Amino acid sequence: MSEHPPNVHPGEQLRTYLHQAGLTIDDAAARLGVSADRLANVMAGRERITPGLSRRLGDLLGQSPTFWANRQAERDRRVEEAARAVAGWSAGLNQRLADR
Repeated sequence: MSEHPPNVHPGEQLRTYLHQAGLTIDDAAARLGVSADRLANVMAGRERITPGLSRRLGDLLGQSPTFWANRQAERDRRVEEAARAVAGWSAGLNQRLADR
């Protein structure tokens, strides 16, 4: 079971994995073939983990090729569910206010 809450961006989880592997952002980025800025953006939750990056992360960290892609897909699903819930709540509130 993950030590991170399910709504945490997988990039934040990646920070823990890289730390445990003894890798800095610069070291990991070089080994992954991406810029340190891109990896930092992923870890900050500003960029998604793409399927290609997921495969390379899996290779680097000894995981399945889909490990990080699945984490990203789950995060995307939860964000979408939350957005729909907020939209439904907002529509209901707007309707109640309009009915006054």
